[in-house]
Amino acid sequence: FIELSSFKLKSPPVGQRTLLYHKAKLELFAENMHLQGTVSRLTLYKDRAQTVVKECREAFTNRHDKLAERIRFPLEGKTVERFLPGRAGSLKESIEWTGRRREVYLYVSARQDGLVKREEDIGRKITELFEGRTDNLVYRSVSVREDSSGATKPQHTLPSGEPSTADLVTQKMTLKFARNPDKPADQDIAKRTFYLQEGRIRTLYHYAESRITRETTTHYKDRHVAAQHNKSTSLGATDANEVGESLAAVLSAERDCLQEIRRAQLEMNELLKIRRREEADVVVDRPIFDTARERRVEEKQAEIGGETDMQVDKFQVDYLTPFLSHQGADGGANAGGQLSRQDAQRARDSCLKSLKDRLLERANIIQNRLNHENGVLSKKQATFQRNSSRDNDPAAEAEFEKFCSEAMFRIQILEQRLVNHEETALKKYQDLDEKLTADPRLTVLNNV
Repeated sequence: FIELSSFKLKSPPVGQRTLLYHKAKLELFAENMHLQGTVSRLTLYKDRAQTVVKECREAFTNRHDKLAERIRFPLEGKTVERFLPGRAGSLKESIEWTGRRREVYLYVSARQDGLVKREEDIGRKITELFEGRTDNLVYRSVSVREDSSGATKPQHTLPSGEPSTADLVTQKMTLKFARNPDKPADQDIAKRTFYLQEGRIRTLYHYAESRITRETTTHYKDRHVAAQHNKSTSLGATDANEVGESLAAVLSAERDCLQEIRRAQLEMNELLKIRRREEADVVVDRPIFDTARERRVEEKQAEIGGETDMQVDKFQVDYLTPFLSHQGADGGANAGGQLSRQDAQRARDSCLKSLKDRLLERANIIQNRLNHENGVLSKKQATFQRNSSRDNDPAAEAEFEKFCSEAMFRIQILEQRLVNHEETALKKYQDLDEKLTADPRLTVLNNV
């Protein structure tokens, strides 16, 4: 049989493959091979020399942040990201033109506010689309302007999610509602606009059946009386009590609208911060099938390995025993002898030197293999460049590309092993030094 870990590396070979096309390059990775969870990367170029990237399409799997696909257009400054269901914030798709515009699509079934889409012209306007809400709200927008004057902070501002410190001053807010069949048309609001800088609120009602005109109400907040209320209706004007109630209602609606817009802005700012953190520290989850398979193997080994472990323990050699035996103590306390200070120091130094020699030997082995792989690759490249000027053989080019891909893969593995070895060697040496300091057989060294 073939182990699953080996089977995953069969296509593409050695876990990675690079294919070159006309103005395009395709990179394939085995599952969980790439550090960012990438399984494919298609790069489209603008020129035949493949120096100017026009578009880059990446596919991901097993990402903890549920990122499934990313498309980048470097020349336009545009990035498209698509996510699987189940991530925080119900994010479905994100389209961003750096510093200019941002579009966010969400899984509406996972949200309580019914938000489907959010568009933001950075520093100018924010638009939100809804569906399935009990209040029939389908559209909400806010027009803003950046205020970097540093003067007194305006009353109606929004938190800015951009690095810029300029405040976003709210100019206008607009709400749109779907038709509620349970209300008369002249009482069912279709659109309400809050002109915050002008102190004016305009309300448009739905068209009645077979009518080409509709009710319109305008409120002014700067009057000593409740409001100046103008309503164009065929039934005549409303009385003062109705005007006062209507003014209080629209002022309350204005406060609620501004509060909801601020909440939505804070939520979006937090979502952007989370995305930046996720990209700075990518987490790739292990497939649940691999985890379950390894758990079954561990349980089986635990069942049949108990007696074997006990037998192995009898023959295990202590890390200090070989060096104590040279001093005539053969295990220290077990032999009943007491080490002198000179013998204990000699055993300690010999033990540390042995570990240091093994670590250096391991590093030299990895470095020699790395030098060998680099030398073979350099010779192969030089030979191919000399021959390519005389004959253009597609088969030879394909064989050369395959050789380079496999050689680069081996070089990357060796470089990573060398880095890991250098990082862990010092820790191993420090751990052994601490164990020797705490070893009761060498307590004579701790006596002053």
